[in-house]
Amino acid sequence: MSRVKLFTIGMVAGGVAGAVSALLSAPRSGKEARLNIQTQKNAAATVAKDIKNQAVDVKNSVATAVKEGNTIVKNVAKDVSKSVQNWQKEIQPHQESIQEHITEIEKSLTSLENELPSPQKSE
Repeated sequence: MSRVKLFTIGMVAGGVAGAVSALLSAPRSGKEARLNIQTQKNAAATVAKDIKNQAVDVKNSVATAVKEGNTIVKNVAKDVSKSVQNWQKEIQPHQESIQEHITEIEKSLTSLENELPSPQKSE
């Protein structure tokens, strides 16, 4: 059972137990006792309605928060994806330039290695 339902049941049961206890412990006439029972019943019903309304409000608030949260998460995910795509587009020319420089450096190293005399072995 949900916490709200258990709480509601506990509140109603506590109200009924309190009403019965008050009726049994207080010396009253039958008419007064019936009037008191009616008053206690109405009070318990009012409390139960209030609790039910509050539970519905909480449920609706949670549903709204979840819906808004999902919307926000989707929007953030789209924004991040767009940012990454834009960043990749922005750095692509730099990546190509760096790759060209690396290729030139490799060619230069190869050329230098070929120009240098190979070390002679000592006998």
